Amino acid sequence: MKKCDFFVDQNAVLGKGVKIENNVKIVGDSFIGDNCKILSGSVIVDSVVGEGCVVENSKIDSSNIGKGCTIGPFANIRPCCTIGNSVKVGAFVEVKNSFIADGCKMAHLSYVGDAEL
Repeated sequence: MKKCDFFVDQNAVLGKGVKIENNVKIVGDSFIGDNCKILSGSVIVDSVVGEGCVVENSKIDSSNIGKGCTIGPFANIRPCCTIGNSVKVGAFVEVKNSFIADGCKMAHLSYVGDAEL
């Protein structure tokens, strides 16, 4: 049988059907919505991830992610971000202290800081 190697803090809440790969950390008062996929290398700290999201090898810290979002790979969502529903955060994107409206797409290698989109 394959060994799973991930960490979910005792304060974290996971919805139904959440899939977590190896090398994932979900810590603090985090909430992961139903049917999310948290892929290898992801770190989620004190954040809310809405249902149906895919987080790929990315960090989300003290932020709120809406439903149906795709994050990463290698994205960094820094504290105080609100990401709307159906948002795509591409590879190597960094978001800091920003509000991102529903349906926005941030291309690869982008930085969004102190902004409203």
